[in-house]
Amino acid sequence: MNSTELLSFVAINGMDLTNGTNKRIVCPACNAEHEKSFMIRKTELGELTGYCFRVSCPISGKVIGQKGVYAREARTKVSSFKPRVYEGMRVQAPLSLKLWLFQQYNIPISQLKAEGLGYDEVYNRMVWPVYDRKGDCFGHMTKKMPMAANDNYPKWVTYFERETNKLHYPRANAWTYCTDTVVLVEDTISAIRIAQHIPSVALLGTHMTQGMVNELSMKWPRAIIALDPDATGKALKMQQKFGNFFQEGITVRPMNDDPKDILTDLDLLTQLGEAQWM
Repeated sequence: MNSTELLSFVAINGMDLTNGTNKRIVCPACNAEHEKSFMIRKTELGELTGYCFRVSCPISGKVIGQKGVYAREARTKVSSFKPRVYEGMRVQAPLSLKLWLFQQYNIPISQLKAEGLGYDEVYNRMVWPVYDRKGDCFGHMTKKMPMAANDNYPKWVTYFERETNKLHYPRANAWTYCTDTVVLVEDTISAIRIAQHIPSVALLGTHMTQGMVNELSMKWPRAIIALDPDATGKALKMQQKFGNFFQEGITVRPMNDDPKDILTDLDLLTQLGEAQWM
């Protein structure tokens, strides 16, 4: 589409908008019907503008409006940041919670203190800081307290301060970087527990991106994926897609239990043996 056609498209589709409102429709350039990536907005002064969110769109980075068709202003990248303070009522984690985590997962109280475990008094939830590879905090996660049967809130709430690969590096990893293997798990507690014995990083879910792979493969030539039992299929897809990016490849450990629920440290080390892996 040429500039005149784009301007006409925005004008026609924005006729029913009132000042200060917007709507999303199918983009005329990339025709992404599944997400309606084109947004038309009418300013408080009645001016119409539109642009497409999709990076792959031919008009991505362009604004179409009454001023014509022009490039959008690039976002200013922040080279440094301060750790973001948790926005809830976070206080020091009670001793009873620390003792429960020690008894349940064999995580020492000193380690919980190093990880910065907190407690939200209002929502009765654990608050875990999330650290990047440099050890800087870039967000917090809240997780349900033990035996909190009435907790219907999402599994976690994350407050990110900046663009990041969203990988959590436990503080216990500091003394194990000399090994050539990293174990990738889903959640923070699993990573903290396994990192006491072998480097471990939390994917913060069951999704892995090319940016994550690039970051991890620069540090470790081999990766082991140990997701929860219901996510083995996703782990195998990750292996197939990203295995060639690690010098020694990716292996998948089908888990019978959640990694953080493995009964003893001895069992953990045994199950991480090379002969046990696919």
